[in-house]
Amino acid sequence: MSKSHRLGFEEVRRVFRLVGHCRDVGHDFRGWLQVAVGGLREQTGAVMACVGHLTDWPPVRPSTPGIDLFDVGWGSPGERAEWLKMIAEGRHARHLTAQAVLAIPGELVVRSRSQVVPDPVWKRCAERNDDSRRVGQDDTMIALNRISGGPSRLVFSLNRALGERAFHPRERAFLRLFCRELFALPAPALVRNDQGPLARLSPRSRDVLLALVEGDGEKQVALRLGISKHRVHDLVKALYRAFGVSSRAELIAAYYRRRLTTRD
Repeated sequence: MSKSHRLGFEEVRRVFRLVGHCRDVGHDFRGWLQVAVGGLREQTGAVMACVGHLTDWPPVRPSTPGIDLFDVGWGSPGERAEWLKMIAEGRHARHLTAQAVLAIPGELVVRSRSQVVPDPVWKRCAERNDDSRRVGQDDTMIALNRISGGPSRLVFSLNRALGERAFHPRERAFLRLFCRELFALPAPALVRNDQGPLARLSPRSRDVLLALVEGDGEKQVALRLGISKHRVHDLVKALYRAFGVSSRAELIAAYYRRRLTTRD
């Protein structure tokens, strides 16, 4: 990487500041996603930024695109509606950029469109002329984070508006460093939607679970959280049902198995 493509001190600070903001709301999956995509959009000057939890590729069928999306930006509501229609119809599965990035091996892959689709091809392809232009976008930068080496992936996508410059290698370096540091956070700093029952817990149930994991009994949990012992007992029983277990030991074992199998 040439010197002009390396991140400067202030850029590195902005990366870690954004990671810190995500960590601060890590108990709320959609909360830290909103912070992440909003911050990335601001730092790179993208017109739109989105993150998707990709569970199958290519989609099994157009009506179930296999991706749970969260997005910010857009020039108009109409452009976003057209983008969602494109995904619902499965047209995104035919895009050259996504196909090329998803074919690259590795736990973390970060590429700009020009790295995987040369300009002459891009100017003629349907992705640009039929889909990207229709939603007011042009250049794209993608970060693909594979989860536990399996088919589940978290994908960040940043898009330039029509007529704007392409993404610079330093912006790609910013995105790569952000993803590397974000997913290096120890569990349970971030709650991710690939965690099965963990993702569906209420904040209070999650507090009880983490207290149990740290060694508290139900009485200590009640004192720690300032709620009644009866309320704690009811929440513990609900946790048993959510994880399909019948004892505290089984619950803690299930928790750690889930955390181990969902870490990057």
